[in-house]
Amino acid sequence: MALKEKIKIKGMAHITGGGITGNLPRILPKGICANIKAVTWPVHPIFRLIKEMGNVPDEDMKKTFNMGIGYVIVLTANKAKDTISILNKSGYNAFIIGSTEKGGRGVRYS
Repeated sequence: MALKEKIKIKGMAHITGGGITGNLPRILPKGICANIKAVTWPVHPIFRLIKEMGNVPDEDMKKTFNMGIGYVIVLTANKAKDTISILNKSGYNAFIIGSTEKGGRGVRYS
C-alpha cells in the first residue's frame, strides 16, 4: 500500500539543485518555516570532501547541494515515527530531519 494511503502527507519536495534551502520553501504555506537539524542524518563523505577541498562555507553547501537528502515529506509530528518505520521497512533510509513552525517562510538550520 502506498504511503499516502496510510499517512496524511502535507507536502513533498524533491531536493535537487538549490538544496533543502531552495526546494523545501516551495511546498510550505505562507507563514510556515522549516527548522532543520543538520546533524540528524549521515552526510555522505563526498559532501565533506567538496567542502574541504573547495573551501566551501556551510551556507553555500546547504544552498547548493542536497547534503544526502533527496526527498522531504512534510506531515504531522505524531505520524513521523510511523512514517519512518514504513519507509525504512520499504528499503528507504528515512530520517526525521526537523519540524515546522509559524513565523516567516523558509528554512532555518540548527
